[in-house]
Amino acid sequence: TRCLSDWSSDVCSSDLAPVIIVDCGTATKVDAVSAEGVFLGGAIMPGVAIASEALHSRASRLPRVPLARAEIRAIGRSVPESLLAGLFLGGAGAIDGVVRRIKGVLGNEAAVVATGGLSPLFLHLSDEIEVHDAFLTLDGIAEVAQSRSNPDAAFLGP
Repeated sequence: TRCLSDWSSDVCSSDLAPVIIVDCGTATKVDAVSAEGVFLGGAIMPGVAIASEALHSRASRLPRVPLARAEIRAIGRSVPESLLAGLFLGGAGAIDGVVRRIKGVLGNEAAVVATGGLSPLFLHLSDEIEVHDAFLTLDGIAEVAQSRSNPDAAFLGP
């Protein structure tokens, strides 16, 4: 799905600026697409659900916490609040840090688009995410299917 999200990013970048796609799911992927629509690469890190499960399974006294939209405090007042603060603020900080480094390579004019099932949980926590497109990967799948059914359509990637 990584390349399908990236390939469909040309829908989001009509002004031909580079695009950084943050895909929050099982893994969190931060990918770079050039202004010409070329996938340049990216970074992959554990998603918030994997991080939460790893903490619970490796530190058995830490409880499972529900990964739902909630008020996240910078200083948790209980173990569950502290876990949520670490998971979500740490996740948002990691996303923002990787995005800033990619912007340093692409140029600060790069647009930042979030997608993926867990992306809504980070929209209010990230300083770098500008646009949310829940259907970016599905749009990419639709474009590939359409280009394959139309022999005159140019299919350039992923």
